[in-house]
Parts: sequence; C-alpha cells; structure tokens
Amino acid sequence: SIIQTVGKDVARFFYLHRKADAQLEFDIELALKKTDENPVYYVQYAYVRTKSILQKATESLGDNPITEADALHITQEEYTLLRKMLSLKEILMAISKKRETHTLAHYVHELAQVYNKYYSNHRVIDASNIPQSRARLLVTQLVHETIGLCLDLLGLSKPDRM
Repeated sequence: SIIQTVGKDVARFFYLHRKADAQLEFDIELALKKTDENPVYYVQYAYVRTKSILQKATESLGDNPITEADALHITQEEYTLLRKMLSLKEILMAISKKRETHTLAHYVHELAQVYNKYYSNHRVIDASNIPQSRARLLVTQLVHETIGLCLDLLGLSKPDRM
C-alpha cells in the first residue's frame, strides 16, 4: 500500500495537501525523497531546525527565559514571520466554515518556507548582539510552536531529529 511504501506522515500530508474535490496524482518519487522537495519532509525539517536552534541558544546564551520584553528588538524581517503566524487564526476559521483542510497543509508549508528563508539570511544566535538574538529566538520559538500545532492538527508526527 502507499502508506507502507512512503510512511504514514507523507501519505497523510499528500492527501491533505489537495482539495477534497481535486484529483490526486500521487507522486511516489517525490513522496520517497528525503529532501526539501518533499513538502512534509520540508515542514518537519523546519520544526526540527527551530527546536535545535532553541536548544543551542540555551547552551550558548544560558537558561534565561525569552519574555515579552525581548519583542522590543524585533525588526521588519521578524514582523514578516509574525504576520504569517497571525494569519493561522483566519485560516482555521475558514477551514471550520468551508471544510477546506488543504489550506492548513499549504499554510504550514509556506510558514516553513518563510522561516527557512529568514534563517538563511539572518543569524539567530549572535553572542555579540544578545538583544537581537533574544528577539530572533522569540520569533523562532513562536514558529516552532506554530509548526508544532499545525503538525498536530494535521495528525503528523513531530520528529526530534532528522
């Protein structure tokens, strides 16, 4: 079966990624890839990446918790991520009315893309700029929690490492 071949998470995500009335063309080659081309792998990798960053921050910056005060150092780049995360509420409300669950799969994939682009352009942990690092860690923590929530809602696993 497809589930045995590609795994439960991949099969579920591929099915949830399509509109209910759309014909499903299951790309088995893509489903078997463990690269960023595979959307479920990409989303789970972003979840693992954010978790790893948060763990490294604890090791390098100490165990001083991130607080609301750290938001004072958020820049325009972080606001882009925050806006994306805030749009989840509207998406969930629309899903409850229209029953278009594929929009959640699209949303979490887009959020992973936005975060990965952000991460590739911005150093999150910078010992020479602790206030900026803490603001970036605040956003990273929120991204981690948001992706985790989406994975839970989609019925997908939240791996510890990949």
